[in-house]
Amino acid sequence: MKSMLNRLRFNFFLLVAVLPIFSSTVCLSQDVDLRSEILKITRLSNSLNRASPSEKLYMQFDKPYYALGDTIWYKAYLVNASSLFPADKSELLYIDIANDSNKVIKRYSIPLGNGLGWGNITLNETEFKGGTYTLQAYTNWMRNFGDDYFFSRTFYVTGAAEKNWLINKQVSASNLNNNPSANVKLYFNDLDGAPERNKPLLLNVFDGNKHLYKQTLATDANGLLDFNIKTPPDAAGLIITAESAGGDKKATIPVALNRAENIDVQFFPEGGNLVAGLQTQIGFKAISEDGLGANISGEIIGSDQKTAAAFKSLHNGMGSFNLDVKAGESYTAKVILPGGLVKQYPLPAVKATGTVLQVINDPLSDSLQVSVKATPDLMQQPDSYFLIAKARGIVCYAAVVTFRDGHFVDRKIAKALFPSGITHFTLMTAKRRPLNERLVFINRSDINIQMQGNKVNYLSSDSVALKIKVTDNAGKPVAGNFSISVTDDALIKTDTTNSENILSRLLLTSDLKGFVEQPGYYLSKAPEAAQGLDNLLLTQGWIGYDWGKVFDPPVMAYKPEKDFRVTGRVSNVFNGAIKGTHVLLFSKSPGILMDTITDKQGSFVFDRFPKVDTPVFFIKAVNKAGRSFNVSIKVDEIAPPDFATKKAASPAPWYVNSDSTMVRYSKQAELKQQLEYYKASGHLLKEVNIHAKKIIMDSKNLNGPGEADQVFDEKDMEKAGKKTWLDLMYENVKGFREASFKVKVHKQVPAGRGSFLTRDVIIDTFIHDYFVKGKKVVFIIDGIQLDSAISVPTFVDLTTYLNFHNAEDIKGIEVNESGKYSTNYIREFIPDPWTYNPVYLDYAYIEITTRGGNGPFFGNTPGVYLYKPLPLSWPKTFYKPRHAAKDIANHPEEIRPTIDWEPNVNTNAKGEATVWFFTGKKSSNYTLIIEGTDMNGNPGSKSFTLKVGGK
Repeated sequence: MKSMLNRLRFNFFLLVAVLPIFSSTVCLSQDVDLRSEILKITRLSNSLNRASPSEKLYMQFDKPYYALGDTIWYKAYLVNASSLFPADKSELLYIDIANDSNKVIKRYSIPLGNGLGWGNITLNETEFKGGTYTLQAYTNWMRNFGDDYFFSRTFYVTGAAEKNWLINKQVSASNLNNNPSANVKLYFNDLDGAPERNKPLLLNVFDGNKHLYKQTLATDANGLLDFNIKTPPDAAGLIITAESAGGDKKATIPVALNRAENIDVQFFPEGGNLVAGLQTQIGFKAISEDGLGANISGEIIGSDQKTAAAFKSLHNGMGSFNLDVKAGESYTAKVILPGGLVKQYPLPAVKATGTVLQVINDPLSDSLQVSVKATPDLMQQPDSYFLIAKARGIVCYAAVVTFRDGHFVDRKIAKALFPSGITHFTLMTAKRRPLNERLVFINRSDINIQMQGNKVNYLSSDSVALKIKVTDNAGKPVAGNFSISVTDDALIKTDTTNSENILSRLLLTSDLKGFVEQPGYYLSKAPEAAQGLDNLLLTQGWIGYDWGKVFDPPVMAYKPEKDFRVTGRVSNVFNGAIKGTHVLLFSKSPGILMDTITDKQGSFVFDRFPKVDTPVFFIKAVNKAGRSFNVSIKVDEIAPPDFATKKAASPAPWYVNSDSTMVRYSKQAELKQQLEYYKASGHLLKEVNIHAKKIIMDSKNLNGPGEADQVFDEKDMEKAGKKTWLDLMYENVKGFREASFKVKVHKQVPAGRGSFLTRDVIIDTFIHDYFVKGKKVVFIIDGIQLDSAISVPTFVDLTTYLNFHNAEDIKGIEVNESGKYSTNYIREFIPDPWTYNPVYLDYAYIEITTRGGNGPFFGNTPGVYLYKPLPLSWPKTFYKPRHAAKDIANHPEEIRPTIDWEPNVNTNAKGEATVWFFTGKKSSNYTLIIEGTDMNGNPGSKSFTLKVGGK
């Protein structure tokens, strides 16, 4: 109820902020039609926002970079874009992770509650390798507004083979035989800093996927390789790979060319245009080939070659200057680029007639100074204009503007009318044609976060209790939800000033197009941050302010998802809907048995599922005679969006131009992996040489094709001819046998006669199972678990299924029953295996590769559909040791880059909460970052430092 009242209060505030301006603005036209029109525009804009509210998303992570074997811990905040209250439309969040080739290698689905969700992603060596990754997160509803609304983050993962060298890289432009080139100096050192002297290294140079050069060079006595590369004119960057003579050491070195002559310099007049006779502020931006800002300076010269203005970038290649624009003039920017190169760029053409919109946002003032200027010809006309300001998609200010007596329009507009974040000003004609636009930022600190420890000094292996206190600007306590990360500065280098946080994301970058370098800087307390922020808004494109969509609302193609459900349609051979037919859904793990009846359109819905994480559903439709003949079933499967990353500089591998913190982290990550392996296995396995290994093409074997206890390849299948799969098993797989037994499954039945409600009942049924050497067989068809879908006689009997298909249908069979080969399957198909009864780990996995590669039902079985939805990811608990570890070999978890992770911290009515953790064994400084929102939708972020002393 309190949340609902807050929502109503917010909307009322926005409504009343508009109306008084109509009666108090001096330049306000008294024409009733104009007042009616601007009110109509206001209503249309706000109605669109209410009918189709967009969503904003922010994710906090435990640390900025990772190593193979690490776990990514995250917290997701999904909010309504207009109020910043928890989003109430979507309750499912999707996460895609792509490699540096933009190929999505892993997808996740996260359940949300009240706009919040948290969880973890394990960076195992089966699915990940060392390199750069981009995480993209979104809801299905957000897809209606474009991928600029998606949350995106790029990070680097240290690979197992990347712990051999430290490489210092220096790149500069050069000229080789009059050809543009790059001089590359690479210093190779071991992990202790000693030079790799006189070592022959094989170098390969790539431009994307194009192989340019291959050569072996030797380092000198200082470990230096010094060479030149001819650079293709269209290449923004190159990749160099280095490999030792024995092949045991490898490295990948990205080379950003950043040629000065290729720097992109653009100029952006405030409001959009250069207009003759009107002074204009002009923003500029210089971007290097790596996507980062380049600092420049220069002057503006007119056609008479005289200097009209001078400029110099303030931060990240951006800046601004004022220009007295003259009629009939053309302007050119004479720019001094990095390295001293001078290059000229034309400014936009001067318009003979038009308007200019200027906004001065003084950080020390409580008002915005807004000016509307026009050329004399327009000022003599009786035309009126609309000045409209929107914040978070809601019209907060609207006025009719008319030029009277040849005067410009200058107004002070109270900042209190607008919420924190970006405000978008538009000057448009009375016929709804936008003329000028300008973004400004309203910067208010709505909540204050304080943190206090229970001690003045902390020792190693000490208990820490932190008291959190959150208040508003008036000092009143604030209830809210927050997340906290605690990292060891000796292992993790965190940029708390410039990195993105919940404030910069929800209030700034989520409303801007493209990549924003160092977003946290613009809301920091740096002396020039406010001016840097205004320069950013002068030069960066924006999203969500399309007036065309206000006057002609688009149709929303993607629906919000409230929960996990399975929907689809049943049709006949003529694609006609079959109404009133029974549809059955079954899953073995967990045991689920549900049924429903199609509606008039042949549609069906299954919902209210129990907690599931890796489901495989077998769905079957039958006609009134109880048969599936001439019945087709199709499940609604939503294709994921194309993966499109914002242009940003990829983080370099940790070993390139690394600092001591990164070196220590990599060493500790490797040590932790070794200790955990030793703890798990107790000893190292001896090398086993396998000769004449059989390989099955297109196999989905989790160990790799041919890596199994028993392998039967395509030649074996050809010899078997038309033998059934079951006969193949009996005749070829050692220890294969059959058994049948009774099991209990869940089924949804009506709660009573005529009731629409259902209740869960347990029924007994018999199933057939097969074993290999006493271990229950799990059949995997083209990477899809078969027996989780068809073990119950209500559907397709497993024995019937195995007898239905013959050897001609498949390329091979791989049997994985030993611990060596079944471990990867246990991880994939059994959630949290080590918390289950050990009997569940006693499986044999038979991988069958079909010729079509389309899974179990490659024969288009009538009325049958195997549906493997994206698994729901449920959060695990972050491990916190409760006592000091005395021996690191016995307690490898004491290597803790992330000391603590608290994803769900709720402050009470007093604005207070307490968290606890134990410090590590070594003296260090810890960085604590707390982020979250209060109950009124105000985001907050604060970082603290905790010093941990010696023993």
